[in-house]
Amino acid sequence: MFEKLKALGLKDILGYAIGSEEAANKFYMTLAKDTNVNELVAHKFEHFAHEEEIHKKVLVELHKKLYGDCAPVMPKGLPPFEGSVNVTTIYNMIEALDVAMASEDNAMRVYTYLAHHHKEYRRLFKHLAAKEKAHFHTLKIEKELYEEEIIEEGHNKAAPMPSYNDMYGRTHLSP
Repeated sequence: MFEKLKALGLKDILGYAIGSEEAANKFYMTLAKDTNVNELVAHKFEHFAHEEEIHKKVLVELHKKLYGDCAPVMPKGLPPFEGSVNVTTIYNMIEALDVAMASEDNAMRVYTYLAHHHKEYRRLFKHLAAKEKAHFHTLKIEKELYEEEIIEEGHNKAAPMPSYNDMYGRTHLSP
């Protein structure tokens, strides 16, 4: 994919990044609204969705500054991050986290590339790359927690998602 990316100009790469941020926002919001996802994880996904929306807005503003009111266009041959996982088991959650981690890693690499090749916007792109890297590491930690749950509790692939209380204890303590 990065060979194709290198052949594109900033306008097309911005179109790709904007489309990818929008797709990531939708993915995280879908996961946050999944009834099988516990409260802490849902909140984390909502937070990520909000940050992806902010990234998109910043990129749209840059696109508008550079190219006027023409709408950003997703270049052909570079599909944006896409994914959907119905989270009913711990393994589904791990799969969703893998998809999200791949997306965050890809975004980090795109913004790092842009920072290196478009020095006039280096600070912006380095900041976006750092945010995507932080998302990646947070998702990795979350994935490790679920993997530990499988090992410690001996869950099989069809085991339902543990509840919030099962994973993190009761939220309200009785007197």
